[in-house]
Amino acid sequence: MNDSTITGREYIEKYKQFNSMDRAYLLRQTYGLGISMFSTRIENYESVGSPGNNRKGWHQGDGWMKLANADKTQFTDNYWPTVDSYRLPGTTVEQKTLNMIGINFWKDAEK
Repeated sequence: MNDSTITGREYIEKYKQFNSMDRAYLLRQTYGLGISMFSTRIENYESVGSPGNNRKGWHQGDGWMKLANADKTQFTDNYWPTVDSYRLPGTTVEQKTLNMIGINFWKDAEK
């Protein structure tokens, strides 16, 4: 790690569309931006594992916009347990109460 002949990569500016997983990412010098979507191929979220990881992820594929910048603390200090899952950036969603679920998908949550 202490080798002065190894240099860091220059910054890249890039847009990438991941059609097979319905995601899009934009990378710029000072920030990155991601958008999560869903389609007939990809559900808008999943909750897998025990005791049910991501049990309130209902709207993560509904246009959720993720911003990454120099703020390394924006998603720390219990961000996910305390975030309002009905108001994720980039989403416009119905404000009805949804159940926290385990292994399931959105289309099954209303049963």
